[in-house]
Amino acid sequence: MVLPKSKTQRLALQAKLANIEAEKAVAKAYQIELARTKAVGEAMLKSGKALRITLVSAGRQILLRTEAIRRQLEPGYRKPS
Repeated sequence: MVLPKSKTQRLALQAKLANIEAEKAVAKAYQIELARTKAVGEAMLKSGKALRITLVSAGRQILLRTEAIRRQLEPGYRKPS
């Protein structure tokens, strides 16, 4: 690339090139932020799934323990086959 002889034109060209570099840096930062946001979203999704499974498991355990206690305390309550 040949630099113009006029100082004003050289400064304008340098400003144009600096703007191009800045746009590339912003685009790169945007892509990094996009990847970070995606990773956070995936982590939240997996955390929510783990919480749901934990709650279902706890509910099932309570139900099973309640059933076992009722079988012991109530005569004729659903005897295991």
